[in-house]
Amino acid sequence: MGNRRGHRVLMAMGICVLCAPVARPAGLVAPGGLKGEYFDNLWYGEPPVVTRIDPEINFNWGNDPPAPGVSSNSFAVRWTGDLEVPVTAVYTFIIRANGSVKLRIAGKEIINRSSTLQTVTEVKGTLELGAGQAHRLEMT
Repeated sequence: MGNRRGHRVLMAMGICVLCAPVARPAGLVAPGGLKGEYFDNLWYGEPPVVTRIDPEINFNWGNDPPAPGVSSNSFAVRWTGDLEVPVTAVYTFIIRANGSVKLRIAGKEIINRSSTLQTVTEVKGTLELGAGQAHRLEMT
């Protein structure tokens, strides 16, 4: 995910998920990574097949399954964790992915795209976050 000195960007399906507010941000930190729950369905209706800690959301699975026991073409992932930011500011969150995606931070839904398209598209949302606080992140 990054450290307090260097810039790292969270990634999903190989492309940018979260970016800090300036051209050379100090970085976003999710101490210990994010919990990834991998479901072998599209609706999160059963217990996850795999639960693991992902150091960052940075995946490009292509035609491969995201985890053992999970289908390569009809699965869902829920990432949760606490996000820390280096400075209090308005942050821009960018998700480039195919299909539907939701992003909630600190209880606020800032991105909600429902889509059946399999082409990669970009969606953005902004939210002011305070430094020195844990902000709950959930991405589905």
